[in-house]
This record gives sequence, structure tokens and C-alpha cells, in this order.
Amino acid sequence: MNQSERRDVDVGDPSELTAGIVETVAAQVGGDPTDLPALHDAVDPEAAAAVLDTAADASVTFEYANTRVVVHASGVVSVTDA
Repeated sequence: MNQSERRDVDVGDPSELTAGIVETVAAQVGGDPTDLPALHDAVDPEAAAAVLDTAADASVTFEYANTRVVVHASGVVSVTDA
């Protein structure tokens, strides 16, 4: 596995945010995005987008599929092993 994966996404669009998180996690764990558990079991993408819209330095951190995901208001998704 890689040390970490990063990707830029549009955090204002919950669908793109969801896809970006799932694709980045899949790259980190070396799997297919369709093999991952449902993202909404770990985080509500619409609520995350709302939090990220509150301030330029806002971030949301959660665990998903044995990884630690950090989404920054700037649009950067960082994924590391949990």
C-alpha cells in the first residue's frame, strides 16, 4: 500500500465529493471502488459538504474502509492507513 493518496475534488458537490473520497480510498487500499462499503455508513457527504462550506480552513476527518480520510475545504482529500 501507498503511504497516502491525495486528490482534488469539488467539495461543494456532494456527488463529486462522494466519488472523490471513494476513488481515493480505493487507490489507497489497492482495490476497486465498487468493493468498498457504503460511504454513508462512515459519513454523510451532504453534511460534510455543509461543514466544509463554513470556512476556508474547515476540514472533516473520519475513518472509512480501514483508512483515515481528511477532506479540506480547499478540495484536497487525503487518505492514509488507519
